[in-house]
Amino acid sequence: MKAVILEMNPQTPQPTKLRRAVEALQAGGIVAIPTDTVYALATRLQNKAGIERIRKYRKMSEEKYMTFLIESLTPIAEYAHVSNAAFKLIRQLIPGSYTFILPATKAVPKQAMHPRRHTVGIRIPDEPVTLALLRELGEPLLSISAFAQDVVFDSFEDLIRELQAVADVILKVPNFSLGEPSTVLDLTAEPFTIVREGAGMEELEGFLLES
Repeated sequence: MKAVILEMNPQTPQPTKLRRAVEALQAGGIVAIPTDTVYALATRLQNKAGIERIRKYRKMSEEKYMTFLIESLTPIAEYAHVSNAAFKLIRQLIPGSYTFILPATKAVPKQAMHPRRHTVGIRIPDEPVTLALLRELGEPLLSISAFAQDVVFDSFEDLIRELQAVADVILKVPNFSLGEPSTVLDLTAEPFTIVREGAGMEELEGFLLES
């Protein structure tokens, strides 16, 4: 079945279109969503079939796991153990282009955590459409970048066409800027470490200098 493409207002996402995306997710679907870095594929935590579809499409290894997208810090303690120092850093950086690696709680499905380290990646993106979708859904999403870092598209339209191979619904934001992946921070122990440098590094370095 061909993916449904919903043209979204980038600042004031249309409620009717958000509800359509939520209905697709609740029916076991996969939604392609914009973030403040790159496009991502997302599905519900309980959707094992959807998770496996994404893993197969992305050719993910067993140790590669998906990231929790949450709308605010409110539910973070349900899914991750967060130290006071980690919470302070996260609060300073969100919403933004950062993925935080944290110890997972028992509420995290096995397919969503590192199989040996029992950690989880959490993001609160600075992207109005995705944040509105999370609010409308009322629960976190599991997500991963739609494409590997070395995949390059000549245009945004080429990217949208490729997304139709896996997504049931695509939230299309006009004039979306194809950026770089998020910066990944390991907050499982102090001192915190930068696992991957990506978008937001300049802001992060400025914050660390001030700390």
